[in-house]
Amino acid sequence: MLDAKTLIQQLGVPAWKIPIMAAHVRKLMGQQIDQIPLFAGIDEQLHCLARSGATLAVVSSNAEQNIRRVLGPKNAALFAYYECGAAIFGKASRLKTVLRKGNIAPAQAILVGDEIRDQHAAAQVQMAFGAVAWGYTSYTALLDLAPTVAFDHVAQLGEKLAGGCP
Repeated sequence: MLDAKTLIQQLGVPAWKIPIMAAHVRKLMGQQIDQIPLFAGIDEQLHCLARSGATLAVVSSNAEQNIRRVLGPKNAALFAYYECGAAIFGKASRLKTVLRKGNIAPAQAILVGDEIRDQHAAAQVQMAFGAVAWGYTSYTALLDLAPTVAFDHVAQLGEKLAGGCP
């Protein structure tokens, strides 16, 4: 599995086109956002993490309004920070912003993600990375990156990050 940078290079996409392409994808997603469901069990796990006292944040290249619509109002309200619309390789700077705003040390945070670039961004800010088996990138490719923690299924979010949920 290729990381985003290598894939873009192999496809011959000029760097100047990437922001235009990303904006187009966000627009298309916004038009069809009501057809994108959350993964089964995510609702429960988000509420579990919030009850445990975890500070939740979204750092994404997607638009905040898209993310909030997919999450729904009750889930969206659980998140203290939204750093959205990040450049394709700009997640590290957005992670730093969340850490600064929340007065959170990188060693006290984890980026849970489904992309190789998530792992790279976490490493850039010296933050733990949790790889998920559901999502964009093949789980095997994420495991090859030696994540701090791996989540085989959604219920493990609460189990591994909050010590379980009632």
